Amino acid sequence: MLAGSTFVLFYILISSLILFSIWKKKIKLSTSLILIFGLFLRAYCSLDVELNTWDEKYHALISKNIFESSFVPHLYLNYFIEFDHIDWTRNEVWLSKPFFPFLVIGTSLKVLGTNLFALRLPSILIGTATIFVGYKIILHFFNQQVALLSSYLHAINGLTIEVCAGKISSDHVDAIFNFLVVSSFWVFVKYQKQFEKLWLYVGGLILALCFFSKWIMALIPLIVIAFGILIQNREIVDKIKDLSLLIITFFLIIIPYLVVIANMYPVESELFFKQLFSVIEEAEVHKEPPFFFFEKITVVFGEFVYIPILYFFITNFRRRE
Repeated sequence: MLAGSTFVLFYILISSLILFSIWKKKIKLSTSLILIFGLFLRAYCSLDVELNTWDEKYHALISKNIFESSFVPHLYLNYFIEFDHIDWTRNEVWLSKPFFPFLVIGTSLKVLGTNLFALRLPSILIGTATIFVGYKIILHFFNQQVALLSSYLHAINGLTIEVCAGKISSDHVDAIFNFLVVSSFWVFVKYQKQFEKLWLYVGGLILALCFFSKWIMALIPLIVIAFGILIQNREIVDKIKDLSLLIITFFLIIIPYLVVIANMYPVESELFFKQLFSVIEEAEVHKEPPFFFFEKITVVFGEFVYIPILYFFITNFRRRE
């Protein structure tokens, strides 16, 4: 009770200090406080002394094995079980998620030892870095105060904190994937300032790392960036050239790895590719009525989300044209 009350008071104090510094336009102080507070919240939430029940256990095991298995995710190095390539919990090669997040976490485990701190540290640091990259993107479109306030809301967002702490399904994989997606948008912002080709190569690399983190989920930022390139006020030939350069870079990086795993593990790869491009089955939670999701949105964005939603409907109702 005392520890909880102390934390709440500390939370209110730091939040008040951050909001006051934003109001007074103290940019450096606000930025520093937001990043430190975001880092603290993610580290504090990661203090569990055991692995979390679902994905974190599998991700920890694969990360521990990744350097011993030629960068191909394996659940088990010592074969004490009968493998079943259809069952993702008893598969020899684990293609449910790609290798890159496990490589990042595995490096931390190699350097710092096999412990929970080393397992969660990359997500804590990367989750904090995501706040800063998001701040730079928002700053491109809005003023300092809007960017700082948005970054503060990101820093205290419960869902992103729990993802970094390994408490939610996909946990550290999603923390790394989120950082890569936000970084790909930041690279696009940099590109459209002067239309330098270098940023397209960098963007293709980051999108490839997105693919190596969440497979075809990488198509989401790719489609968004492609749309952004196509709606620019430039000659259509230039836009097509730049988009082609981005896409070619992306595929030149991902195809060799797919060929390698297809040759090394043909049975598992065949099943994996079928599942990868098959129609996604409807999950139970998606059978709820529409208002269920209207209420569920608070889990992601907090209860105050209804204020901008209401503002959005009012302003658009007034400007129906």
